[in-house]
Amino acid sequence: MVILHLGGHDKGANPDATAKNLLQIAEKLVSLEKRVVIQQLTTRTSDGRFRSGWILSERNSCIRSLFDTAKIPKNGHIYLGADLESYKRTELFCFDSTHLSSRGYRRLAKETYQIIKNPVINIEWVFLQPELQKKLAERAKQQMDAK
Repeated sequence: MVILHLGGHDKGANPDATAKNLLQIAEKLVSLEKRVVIQQLTTRTSDGRFRSGWILSERNSCIRSLFDTAKIPKNGHIYLGADLESYKRTELFCFDSTHLSSRGYRRLAKETYQIIKNPVINIEWVFLQPELQKKLAERAKQQMDAK
């Protein structure tokens, strides 16, 4: 499982190109049999206001549009991360009003867990199923031998 998180200082490319670059990275990781979460950005600035224009909010919009327009394959290996733009409460941020506080990270962790829970269970099942079948066969053999 890989979580891709665009940095807040990534201002070089236009938002659409940034989203497409994230998708290319995610697709490469999927080709390596990874599951990928593309995490959106927080959109607060150091003065506590939300950034306007294309700097971060537009990047999030482009990232979301990849999922809305079915550019993300429906193979269940790439997931949209938590919506950090919805983190508007002050206690979710540190004193600089930009970086998440422990409460903010706790909320992010809970939301990320809900996103990755089922994929992780599926991965575990794929890897544990042969071991489980082996143990069940051994148990059945022991029961047969005991009779």
